[in-house]
Amino acid sequence: MGMFDTIVVKPALRCPRCEVEVTSLQTKEFGNVLETYSVGSVMTGCSVRTGIIEERMWCKACSDAGGESEWRVYLVIWHSVLAAVECDFEIAERKLRQSLVVGSSIFGSSAEISPNGTSIRRVRKHRTMKLPRLGGGCFHCPRKS
Repeated sequence: MGMFDTIVVKPALRCPRCEVEVTSLQTKEFGNVLETYSVGSVMTGCSVRTGIIEERMWCKACSDAGGESEWRVYLVIWHSVLAAVECDFEIAERKLRQSLVVGSSIFGSSAEISPNGTSIRRVRKHRTMKLPRLGGGCFHCPRKS
């Protein structure tokens, strides 16, 4: 069997066959350390830094009824962060593009998406932002009297 990581899905996804809500899935795509992840989690051991991973969800109700119990879902990963879990590939692609746009606004005009769409990198330096000194000392030290 081996070890799996668990992804908790909120809001729950509905089984496409029986419409039962499924709230989690197990995967071996990450660190296989029995970790529990959710949207917003940093995915340790992820082989994909930015992209979409196809995974399968399992429905206990369909399995108990003797029917097909698995279906495809898509994990949207942005800079090793789980950005979304979707049943539809086109929606997953849209969410990945939205994540890249958000990342682009964070990185400013220095963001560039690789040709194969699997990573984002900086292409020029940021301007240095000066922070105000607090109490005349350095940022983390209190002012000496």
